[in-house]
Amino acid sequence: MGRTIFRPRPGIALILVIAVMAIAAVMAYAMLSAGVTQEQVSYNSIAEANADALAESGVCLAMYYLSHPSTAPVTPPYSKSGITFESLAGTDSLSVGSGTKVSTGANAIGYEYPVTSTATVNGITRAITATLLLNENFQAPQAVSGNSSITLSSHTTVTSSTTAIVCSGAISLSGAVVNGNTYSTNNPGSINGTAYTSASIAASAPSYGQVRSYATYTYNGQTCTADTLAASVTSAPTASSANPAGIFISAGNVTVSGTVSISGTLIVNGNLTLGSSGTNLTVTPVAADSAGHTFPAVVVNGYLEPLATNRKATLNGLCLLQNGIEGSAPGTGCSVTINGGLLLPSTALTSYSGTLAVTYNSATATVGDLTTSVTTPESVRIAAWSD
Repeated sequence: MGRTIFRPRPGIALILVIAVMAIAAVMAYAMLSAGVTQEQVSYNSIAEANADALAESGVCLAMYYLSHPSTAPVTPPYSKSGITFESLAGTDSLSVGSGTKVSTGANAIGYEYPVTSTATVNGITRAITATLLLNENFQAPQAVSGNSSITLSSHTTVTSSTTAIVCSGAISLSGAVVNGNTYSTNNPGSINGTAYTSASIAASAPSYGQVRSYATYTYNGQTCTADTLAASVTSAPTASSANPAGIFISAGNVTVSGTVSISGTLIVNGNLTLGSSGTNLTVTPVAADSAGHTFPAVVVNGYLEPLATNRKATLNGLCLLQNGIEGSAPGTGCSVTINGGLLLPSTALTSYSGTLAVTYNSATATVGDLTTSVTTPESVRIAAWSD
């Protein structure tokens, strides 16, 4: 019986080699593809993180602009959009809408601003929408704020560690001593500071009509009611239990006679006159409440007038005198001392010849809700966020 001899078929080794090479090629492609995919994922993750960070920085930039409006590329109320800035990573389009007034307490001014920040980094886009709550207050940043020209006599001293006087007109110093910088349309001459001049200076003092109504106010979380101030005052008025801040409002002119020391605030819808000889009026606002609410010393719709000789007024806080200080008759013993800030929205110091000393105090010159017309940003925070 013969043997069957099996001989390998020609070409089988080549087929096996080709198969192995094909498998190896597929595996190599899969590994290369996985590596490329992983690199792209990593690349996109970095781009997404950069886009998120850039969009968030846009919101932070909006917060800075609201806190420092003079640096913003658009002016309040920020109704323009399309503010675009670039970074090393990409670009961001920032839109800050108009503010809406909201109630943050009876003694606070708050505005909500809608913000949209859209960032693009290497084709990856991220958008954040937020609502920013800006709290503002009124602060007189200088000892004397005037909306017209100011003439100061030789019996006047104005002192501030920074800015002494800002007025929308010219400053005339007739021997007055000014310690601090001045801003006006002219160079007033010899001062102990730097005189800055500009052809146009914005009004820095609100008018009596722009001051909020103090008929009701909030103190330590309670709604309070001011008391009526009589036309003739010879002793300190007594505040009712519903008036813890001691705010007194008159419907017209008020004359003060004798030694009167008031812990509170006088709102006079007329002139405030220092009547009889020897009159000595002192007004000191109450201390801030637990929420930081503060109050002015006096707000007068007319003028403050020492009627004749030997009249004194010491006002320890922010003072608004719509028509300034009047009285050319005062002589010996007549003085007005203000420790805080003096606002002169209309007629300035032109006829008063007595002694005037204004010393700036930033703490007492800050009254949060004195007016909504001239305010200073105080704080800004995020009220809502969506990404």
